[in-house]
Amino acid sequence: MAKVLIIESEATVAKSLEEAFASIGAVPIVTGDGAEALDLARKNRPDLIILCVELSRGSGYSVCNKLKKDTDLASIPLVLTSSQATEETFEQHKKLRTRAEAYLKKPYATEELIQVAAQYVDMAAGGAVADELEVSLDDVSVDADDGFEVSVEGAGNVLFGGGLEPAHVPESRPVKKARSAFDSVAAADTSKPESADDPSGGFGAGPATQILVSDAEAERLRGEVRQLRQKVQKLEQTLQENELEFNDRLLEESARARDSVDIKKKLSQLEREMSKYQQAAEKAQAEADRYKMELKDGRKEGEDAERERQLLSDKIGQLVDKVKSLAAERDQLQADVQELKKAKIEADNVAEHSTKVREKAKKAVDIAMQLLEETGMIN
Repeated sequence: MAKVLIIESEATVAKSLEEAFASIGAVPIVTGDGAEALDLARKNRPDLIILCVELSRGSGYSVCNKLKKDTDLASIPLVLTSSQATEETFEQHKKLRTRAEAYLKKPYATEELIQVAAQYVDMAAGGAVADELEVSLDDVSVDADDGFEVSVEGAGNVLFGGGLEPAHVPESRPVKKARSAFDSVAAADTSKPESADDPSGGFGAGPATQILVSDAEAERLRGEVRQLRQKVQKLEQTLQENELEFNDRLLEESARARDSVDIKKKLSQLEREMSKYQQAAEKAQAEADRYKMELKDGRKEGEDAERERQLLSDKIGQLVDKVKSLAAERDQLQADVQELKKAKIEADNVAEHSTKVREKAKKAVDIAMQLLEETGMIN
């Protein structure tokens, strides 16, 4: 069964990947620590590595760089994932010698990652899947001292000795193809036996190689090869320095991306809080508008009440004036009543006096009449 090393700091993602690979028959090995991941890779030698850039301890770029510089681990297919890296960042990383085999942006579907992994690892058989590589004589460089050297993309530089025995390399399919090519070259060279006078360095002038050089020419070629190797070493050193510088830039970019994510999270939180405050403000504004309407209605009612109060006040003033007038009339009437009472008393007195006078007059008349009768003046 295939062994898959999952280097993922997000617990939910790591758990999901672990269950997904276990369900298809693979053996998942999970860690979220970059240093521990290197130890697990050396100890278990997985068939596939899934590496997240954003780790809790260390950076995925640094881990990728160390894995690809390790001669025992460099050939293991590696899938690099990131939630913060941009497409431009991935494209720049693909230009490095320590690049990954595949790149995937988060968030991704687990099925998508399984499909990517299946391109490099046969989950059922547990072996690496390698593309068939065609090796031609154009890929072979000959050195009289060191033998054959072939550069096969994906397998690195493979060195074979003058006796066409391969050096110690992993028995991968690309190397087997290279071995077959050199076996063909060796078969072609057996037509001419090796001798001390053979200027070709032990390789016959068979139809496949046709190598015929003099000692001086060979020495010149060796000098050019040494110069080229020195140039290559300088270029490799420069390339390593550039890779380190680029990795530092990637780390800085990753840090800036993390800061950007933190800022975005804070901004999102502030936006949510602002949304809450805005909703509260809108609610308060609605209540204020309602209170304004109620206040307006209250003012209108107050104005109406004020008009009614003013009317009532006017009516009350009129009534007060009427009451005052009535009071004055009452006082006048009372005075008139008093005068009438006095006049009545006087009239009563006059009437009583008149009565007395009438009675006296009557008595006087009666006396006079009696006297007249007595005197005979009246019959």
